Amino acid sequence: MKIEYLITNEDKEKFCCTEEGFRGLLMSNEAIKLEGDQLIIDSHALNFHLAKQQVRTEDHIFYISLETSKALDSLEKADGMIHRTIRHYERFSITTIWDDISIYYGKKLYPTINHIENQMRKLLYFFMVNALGKNWIKKGIPKEIKDQIAATEEENYLYKVSFSQLGKFFFSTFPKMELGNIIDKLKKLVQNKEEDKLSELISDFERKSNWERYFRDQVKDVDLKKDLEDDWDQLTEYRNRVTHCKEIHKVDYKRAMDIARRVEDVLEKCLSQVGKLELSESDAAAIELDLGRSEFTTHISSMLDTTQTYPTEYFFMDEKQREEINRKRYECYYNALKS
Repeated sequence: MKIEYLITNEDKEKFCCTEEGFRGLLMSNEAIKLEGDQLIIDSHALNFHLAKQQVRTEDHIFYISLETSKALDSLEKADGMIHRTIRHYERFSITTIWDDISIYYGKKLYPTINHIENQMRKLLYFFMVNALGKNWIKKGIPKEIKDQIAATEEENYLYKVSFSQLGKFFFSTFPKMELGNIIDKLKKLVQNKEEDKLSELISDFERKSNWERYFRDQVKDVDLKKDLEDDWDQLTEYRNRVTHCKEIHKVDYKRAMDIARRVEDVLEKCLSQVGKLELSESDAAAIELDLGRSEFTTHISSMLDTTQTYPTEYFFMDEKQREEINRKRYECYYNALKS
């Protein structure tokens, strides 16, 4: 396993401008011991290579590599020490250009995240089929999107959306009833002397997600240290770090796995309950209405038809002309949602 760095000294003076001088700078941290081509840490010897780079500018740039075949923890500890030592000197900047530690933990973490992503797709598919039937994707959405769907052979549109979008589909909030109906509902309760049903009415107008409304109370026996939505957001961040090759070290891996285990347990419990849900007509109507307004539907539309974009001349228009086009597009979309 290897880590490689480029370290730049932006000071034009002759401070640590040689390999020997730079070795001395590293050893100013007493925890770093350099013996020839080895860096000694925790009784483990890591292969160490230092070379000054020949560049056109006056900057002093050094290349460092650390390598080991087995001492992963020592390599990660040495990585932290080198970063802290370099950052202690403001004139230096350090960039990691190769990081096998992150690659190692990313490879370990990704299968678990991938499993959770598919768990969520499975849960959402079962839930939407339960609520709206097998053609759920074609309900509650604008006609132009229905036409796009009809023109494709794709059957499971949940595979067209990202990890983050799956979370938004499950956790976005919406009321079961529109606020425009609240006066008539209140009058009816008063007339029928059914004030005891007021809390039920309030619940209908309260914005809740599918998770809150249909699942959260079903998984109370699962150890939820945090709400599932918070865990999903954190897991989305870790997934992005893995898929975009960003730093992810042992502490990140452990934290991500703790979150992943909680999420897996909750989704498994939800999957065991989804077939038992008894959804009313008002439940189905609210889910259908929310589906048509959701970011999920907008995302599906853009994925299904990437040709319906702005005309080429749009990019040569001034700002006012662009705003007018955008206004008309949004009006059309809004009218489609209302129809």
